[in-house]
Amino acid sequence: ELAMAIDFEAHYLRFSEARSLVDDLLGADRDKQRKLVGLIKKELEIRKNELLPVLKNYSEIKKMAGFSLVAIDISKVTARSEYPSAGKALGMLHDEITREGPTLSFGIGPDFIIMRCSDGVNFNLHELIAALRKKLPFAAVAGGGHEHAGTISFIEAAKDDVLAGMAEFIDAIK
Repeated sequence: ELAMAIDFEAHYLRFSEARSLVDDLLGADRDKQRKLVGLIKKELEIRKNELLPVLKNYSEIKKMAGFSLVAIDISKVTARSEYPSAGKALGMLHDEITREGPTLSFGIGPDFIIMRCSDGVNFNLHELIAALRKKLPFAAVAGGGHEHAGTISFIEAAKDDVLAGMAEFIDAIK
């Protein structure tokens, strides 16, 4: 709860001076901390409860061999300046679908793809990035994270090529 509260406040404060708020969140005054975290937790629950049905409605779920493949145009269901971010929103959707079994989720934007992968899926983000860079040298594919979560970026003009290359890579998953 505390980590979520800090993440939420950091999202909105960015580079603003907020030393007293950070002190309160980190427990300089335990009573203030409990109250503040409680308020933020309620707000986050409201946002999650409002956003999750939207994410589910606009996502496409395809049953693959041993896992569910989830794709959503994440930039059309999240706002850049609002919380949760596209990555957090995809994480919420991914966690929800993963309750039903192994899942590979992609949040697709105009020039990026956010990826989350649960245990039980033979997938490696670094291998996908390497395959796309080799197949599409003109797409300026970059990215990172760890094997099961991260982001791929590319030039917007290459989006269709990147999605096709990604589909080919996923189809080869055993």
